[in-house]
Amino acid sequence: MSTCTLNFEFSQQDISRLVGALKEPLIDALLEKLVPILTNAVRQDENYTLSAEEVQKLLGIKQSTFYKWRNEGRIKGGIQVGKSWRFKRSEIEGLLNGKEQQ
Repeated sequence: MSTCTLNFEFSQQDISRLVGALKEPLIDALLEKLVPILTNAVRQDENYTLSAEEVQKLLGIKQSTFYKWRNEGRIKGGIQVGKSWRFKRSEIEGLLNGKEQQ
């Protein structure tokens, strides 16, 4: 096995171009990771709404159970926004607290 060493010299202009090319993808990747973390604080608000998927995760139930409960009226407070549903966090936490007490 042989090794090879390469030496490069970059001008300030080359470095500036490289930083410029990497800046947007790095910011996008950083925001993708930070936005969920930062919005977690907002989610503590009782009027914050949850998606169907978030409700399922919070309650620890499968998608089929979620839709069964919604159709039975056990999951209340749903508002349709376009094709998706949103549920008040306070309503879901009430259901969760009731579920824990059973």
